[in-house]
Amino acid sequence: MTPVAIGALIIAIVLAVGDWRAVIRDSRRLEYWCKPGATMALVVVAATLNPTNLDARALIVVALVASLAGDVFLMLPKDHFVAGLGAFFIAQVLYAVAFRRRWRLEIRFVLKTAELHERIGDTVFGVFLRGYQKQGLPTRHNGVEMISVHQMND
Repeated sequence: MTPVAIGALIIAIVLAVGDWRAVIRDSRRLEYWCKPGATMALVVVAATLNPTNLDARALIVVALVASLAGDVFLMLPKDHFVAGLGAFFIAQVLYAVAFRRRWRLEIRFVLKTAELHERIGDTVFGVFLRGYQKQGLPTRHNGVEMISVHQMND
């Protein structure tokens, strides 16, 4: 590890602990500084390491930046859940590609990953939706009816 990477890692650890404390104490102001700060420090760590594979490092740095964007979207006062979810999805695909043993970006792999995320998401959402319906809870939010892909196909 380079000295810059070590310093950034120490900063990331300190900020992560600060974020945990902020959550425990319900200090939004501290959380707004520490949570993205820790992720930014991890971006610096990844960018300043001596990699064995430059392509993998680039993908990981971009994935961390996407994760940072996801954190920020979810922290904003307005509802940016879909944007945050999209940023985290992009990050997960980039991580998956970066950590593959073969470093080639294959479109089939990316598409299969996206298909798997969609199936898992729909299954989890379907379970929650059925649970809401069984309990008589509302399945409508801001005028939008919650339905799963399975219900659309029926």
